[in-house]
Amino acid sequence: MNDKKCLILPATKTRKMHTSRRDTFRPVNTQPWAEVDYGTGNIYFVNKDHKKREKRDLKVRPMKEKLKVGLLKIHTNMYAREVEAYKGFQGLVIEGTGLGHAPITKSDEFTGENARIFNAIKKLIQQGTVVVMAPQTIYGRLQMNVYSPGRRIQEIGVLGNGSDMTPETTFIKLAWLLSNYKKEQVKELITQDLRGEISTKISGDEFLV
Repeated sequence: MNDKKCLILPATKTRKMHTSRRDTFRPVNTQPWAEVDYGTGNIYFVNKDHKKREKRDLKVRPMKEKLKVGLLKIHTNMYAREVEAYKGFQGLVIEGTGLGHAPITKSDEFTGENARIFNAIKKLIQQGTVVVMAPQTIYGRLQMNVYSPGRRIQEIGVLGNGSDMTPETTFIKLAWLLSNYKKEQVKELITQDLRGEISTKISGDEFLV
């Protein structure tokens, strides 16, 4: 909050957490890379596992201007037409609840819309849209094999299990991959750590750092 010190944060694991505070940017599921002391000029490395990258030629791979990628937040009282609105999009990120869930199970006479949501997601994938789950909770990792709805939604092609990327990072990564790789490669690369965007492990003290 002052001008004496600042943190160097990993861009792919950082989120703005407050509308106006100076310390609004926080690392998610990881530690800051380093702390800089302006007074002494010292740099203290917080993350001891951070590996310094070798210098190399930069090759820019821009995103396609006409690419359509959507971001859909799971919420109560959802309707299948919300999913259907993304027909024709190349990609869709779903902000799932909990470990990576969506209202897709019809359990009684009042939950018929859930079945329609499931079918809408399935049809979207069949039509060629790459659908990826992201954690709405921000912190933590998706574990879509724990409960049957998560396993069921994976069976129709929803990707993202094991990811701890924020929805924003998932969106940018999906858009970049779709712009530069074939669809089958995108499906493989979306859950692979390319630039530190997916943590290999998450410790308890990294929650609300």
